[in-house]
Amino acid sequence: MPDDLGLWLSVADFERLYQPKRVYFASQNGPKVLLPDVRWFPEAGMTTALARAVIGAPPTWLTGVVRNRLPAGTRLQPNAVPVSATDRTATVTLSREALGASPLDREALWAAMLQTLSQAPGVSRVQLMVGSARLEAPGMGPDSSVEDLDYSVVPAPSGPVIVRKDAKLVWNNNDNDSRRPAPTPTDREPLPTIPSQWYQLAGDSRGREIAAIAGDRKTLGRWIAGKLTSRPSFGTQLVRPAYDGQNDLWVAGQALTAAGPGQSGGRPAAENPTTGPPTIWVIDTRQPVQQAQPQPVTAPWLGQRDVVALAVSPESARLALVVRDRSTRRTSLLLSGIVRDSSGEVDSLGTPVVVNPAISDLSSVTWADETTLGVLGRMPSSPERVEPIMVPLSGLAQPLGPAPGATAVVGSSIPQDRVFVVTDRGTVLAREGRSWEVFDQGDDVVAPAP
Repeated sequence: MPDDLGLWLSVADFERLYQPKRVYFASQNGPKVLLPDVRWFPEAGMTTALARAVIGAPPTWLTGVVRNRLPAGTRLQPNAVPVSATDRTATVTLSREALGASPLDREALWAAMLQTLSQAPGVSRVQLMVGSARLEAPGMGPDSSVEDLDYSVVPAPSGPVIVRKDAKLVWNNNDNDSRRPAPTPTDREPLPTIPSQWYQLAGDSRGREIAAIAGDRKTLGRWIAGKLTSRPSFGTQLVRPAYDGQNDLWVAGQALTAAGPGQSGGRPAAENPTTGPPTIWVIDTRQPVQQAQPQPVTAPWLGQRDVVALAVSPESARLALVVRDRSTRRTSLLLSGIVRDSSGEVDSLGTPVVVNPAISDLSSVTWADETTLGVLGRMPSSPERVEPIMVPLSGLAQPLGPAPGATAVVGSSIPQDRVFVVTDRGTVLAREGRSWEVFDQGDDVVAPAP
């Protein structure tokens, strides 16, 4: 062990002494959402520790994604957060520097503090004070909630998924655990027919639009109102696309020009186009389909790492990626913040953080919930097999056991299932107890975007 390792203890003791809690930060641009950062705290002094975390620095990989504009020197004063036993109110008193915060930053602070401290034992109300006076913010009343401030936390997914059966798409909501396709919900669009040469499906929030990759992995197709529109080839080795909740369609691959992400005026790549620069593109689906061009997203940190898979978080502010180094062929699971401009348009991707580097041979990634990823890969404890694995953003990975023929993991909008496994045997699997069972017969599954 390194001399400066610090405190170390067994997993059992760690889980007994520490509790995972979500520290929330307000988004910088785009929709007003609260983003969770899971951290581990001892039970003693929990309320004070949570309040201190809210006014502290967010993770560096969320730079440009969340607000962190409290005036320098802002701190708890006194350095404790008392909780009234009478009305269960936590009183957070800040130093006078907090008075220099802008109205928008005060509003964001209130929302983050309310949501974060609601997890503390014995807390049902929160008061933010500077000295003996309440810290005022627009729209804040004596008993205002996060919703009163127009902020939201992404709710748990709900609703049916789309299963592909040869060329046909059908809705399946696991109604009464029947494992049988349910009738098409009346509030959802009829689904198109997808020819066999298209695969790797994705869908928008109501199934009004379906995207897929052609078999040569050089063409992206979009079915809108049942009609296919395909873009001229802009890349090779395209991966499964993903819709976010902000009308953007994401895809990654290798660019056909020598211009990498954020560059322009590229020239044709060398004789073998499959060795073009790794690139991530975004398409604004609000534009007329013929005008909606794939725009490369600035991500210089990709370097010589090809994107194997990507998935957008439920609140559309974070991107999970599986990348493969061209030299070593090693794969990594990365998490990056989606930086948007003042109008909410995608601007760039923040410098990522590596998630659980012990997992190897990664090939697929999805979001199981707002703080947990699902992947296909190998655990150090069972290197002989590739299996579905649950990977908390802060915590220990949980292997889910063999899923014969697994080719991809796909997040679910059916709460009890969380994640599906697509196999090469014409089945979609869902977790039941300690094993995988057939959810439906099909070649692929799509969970519509939030």
